[in-house]
Amino acid sequence: MKNYYKILGLPNNASKDAVKKAYRKLAMKYHPDKNEAKSAHEKFILINEAYAYLTDDRPTVKNWGISAQEAKAKIKEEELKKRMQWAKNYAHMKKIQEEQLAEITYDKIYSSSLGWIYQLVSWISIGLALLIFLDFKILTTHDVEVKFYRSYVDMVTQKEVIQFKENTLNGNLMDEFAVAMSDIPKLNFSKDVSYNCQKSPLFNELIYLTFYKQDGQEQIFNHYSVYEGFYIFFILLLTPLITLLSKGRNFLHIFGVYVISGLSFLVIFFLITSILS
Repeated sequence: MKNYYKILGLPNNASKDAVKKAYRKLAMKYHPDKNEAKSAHEKFILINEAYAYLTDDRPTVKNWGISAQEAKAKIKEEELKKRMQWAKNYAHMKKIQEEQLAEITYDKIYSSSLGWIYQLVSWISIGLALLIFLDFKILTTHDVEVKFYRSYVDMVTQKEVIQFKENTLNGNLMDEFAVAMSDIPKLNFSKDVSYNCQKSPLFNELIYLTFYKQDGQEQIFNHYSVYEGFYIFFILLLTPLITLLSKGRNFLHIFGVYVISGLSFLVIFFLITSILS
């Protein structure tokens, strides 16, 4: 037999007032209007079952050939069945309402301009994810021979910021290069050291500083590069796959259209402005 007191989180000697109080608290928590999880619906039915069993205090019905205890048990069983059926019917109606709402929202999305806008943003986001993956992880960077121009300490990021010039007659200035404090001892801007800035092939992003010493080659990452947050950007740009793969009259797809697409648009905007600046 089920331990109905345990279902309501009560000791076995709890009073009916305690039972009612615990029931109200749990019913609010697991009510289908408040909690849409499938397990919540099952829990809601179970706590109704426990409440019906523990609070039935109607007077004993005496029937010919049936003991008082049997009659009371029969009444409890009938009341329990009614409560369980009501809970099941309510959960079923709630599910139907949710499906109808999802269907109406889905049709509304695809009968407006939002339908093609979200798909456009999704494919741009996925395409940009693949491009930055190629640019940073697959394709070979190109080297630009440089010489030291100036440096200063960024007090906000606690990084040493260095600016180089191309080692040519014109000597065009390169983008600022941020070096972690732990990498500063590796640097030695003398004539005996050759420095190369390495840029990505697609977006021309300044990623590494490579230099050669007598004891070998050193490479330092540029902490001002947009690729410092590469993995975060890559994952966020791929999230529209969830929306595209879940396409249908369901809340996951609708959530994706409104939230994931909006987030992807912001990431796209940030990346493009960072790369172009």
